[in-house]
Amino acid sequence: MGHTIKFAQPGYTPSKRHQQAARVLDAPEPGFFKIKLGGQIVPARIVHEPARDPETGEPLDRSYYWRADIGWQPGVPSVTPSESVLWIWTHADVISPAEYRALRAATRGPIPPGDLA
Repeated sequence: MGHTIKFAQPGYTPSKRHQQAARVLDAPEPGFFKIKLGGQIVPARIVHEPARDPETGEPLDRSYYWRADIGWQPGVPSVTPSESVLWIWTHADVISPAEYRALRAATRGPIPPGDLA
């Protein structure tokens, strides 16, 4: 006999992750996320921005690069999305910038000035 799968039983509320919009797996978007790493929930961020002058911090007139910041570790810039960017994109939950700041402050002290510029 066939099997019946009940997707929505009375009183069932989908988790926040399942309420999020579907994502195209190979087309990441910049944003703020939270992800479980080593048994702890840590903040993560996908950045897509132009390269910056190492001395002045001014944006350079070059192609944009991708970077994945996980916890307090800044990512390595790359022209194409790295494995870290894709890992965050496919495994993390989207959060607001305010939630990112709060999670970052809760996991390891205050956020440096200009961190969310």
